[in-house]
Amino acid sequence: MTATHATVTINSIRVIDSSVTTTSEPGSSAEWYMRMVVNGQSAQWSNTEVKDDTVYAVNRVFPNVPLGPNGMISIQVSGYEQDDTSANDVLPTLEKTLHPAQDFQLGATLWLASPTSAEGTYSIEVTIQPAQGQALTQPREFVSVYRTGSGGHALWSGNWKSFTDKWKELSDQGLRLTRLSTYRADTGLLTFGDSTERYYTGVFTAGTDGHALWASEWPAFEAKWKELSNQGLRLVDIAPYLDNGKRMFAGVFRAGTDAHALWVSEWPAFEAKWKELSAQGLRLVAMDTYKQGGKRIFAGVYRAGNDGHALWVGVNWKDFVAKRLQCQKEGLRLTDVASYAEGGEQKFVGVYRAGSDGSAIKRGDWNDFVHDWKQLTEHGPALVVRQPNGRAATSTMRLVSVDSFVQGSEE
Repeated sequence: MTATHATVTINSIRVIDSSVTTTSEPGSSAEWYMRMVVNGQSAQWSNTEVKDDTVYAVNRVFPNVPLGPNGMISIQVSGYEQDDTSANDVLPTLEKTLHPAQDFQLGATLWLASPTSAEGTYSIEVTIQPAQGQALTQPREFVSVYRTGSGGHALWSGNWKSFTDKWKELSDQGLRLTRLSTYRADTGLLTFGDSTERYYTGVFTAGTDGHALWASEWPAFEAKWKELSNQGLRLVDIAPYLDNGKRMFAGVFRAGTDAHALWVSEWPAFEAKWKELSAQGLRLVAMDTYKQGGKRIFAGVYRAGNDGHALWVGVNWKDFVAKRLQCQKEGLRLTDVASYAEGGEQKFVGVYRAGSDGSAIKRGDWNDFVHDWKQLTEHGPALVVRQPNGRAATSTMRLVSVDSFVQGSEE
């Protein structure tokens, strides 16, 4: 998890020049009185026998220091050299602003030097570490959609290398990726910087048809979409995400020669295009949403179809569940789900297609998700792995969509 507080320890001070040998002050040593301030917290240190080129223990601990704006830590050291026969000499002030997330995410020990002055020069040794005992981040929740199904299937979650390795392995075993979602999971490591690792969760079903998986920024993604479409593949799911500040798009492709479309825009244009394409014999099959430049963007994948359908966007969980039950009675089945935060509240998106088969929707943490998956898929070979442990089960229902979120946060 990302640290919001630090433990700062000023370990020692190295007196480079005490001014005893460079001024007319009497005696062979100096009397130094220092004040040390870390993000508003202060401590004192003094020594009445300060000499040149000598290191003295300080051991001043500033516990649980709240990080300042942009996660910064400000350190200021000032003081004076006491003179018995004249006015005190003001020592140079050391001022340093540090950004741990940029420079030392796990913590560090470093020396900071004061300006050079005829009244005295010094440096301090500082250790900065993430403060222990900080509150854990909110738990991640998963929303999963199931429909009646049979045949081979699998579920896999892991980092990109793990995911693509398993994708190739399962593809060779006659399974095809049908849904993909992605999120950043907290590693549990306390650090000043990003303490998360990106995970990719894929839903696989039986298939031997042509297929592809592609991830890139939008220009390359759009170009690849056109290229693969011309090669007899159709986009069936899209997953936008941020990677090192870049907006990425991951796409899942399956064999197909039917009419299709891909549309990305803000909501008014998205809704208008949904109505237009629906009237032209296309059906929305996958949808996701993200924030870009402060604006909410919706991405939709379309395939040929003339069956009943519906789209429900921007409602809370209670209304989302009520809408699903209403659609069930009207012969529609939830086929894709997405969620996003708006005003600190979690909103949900549902894509519906005609159907009369059994269905289910579940919500919970990762352990709940795995438990529900095993319970609902209990007759047939199956695999679920959350790095590094594997689990096996069988099924009468099949997972058709999954999304995850941290309540009220924008990812």
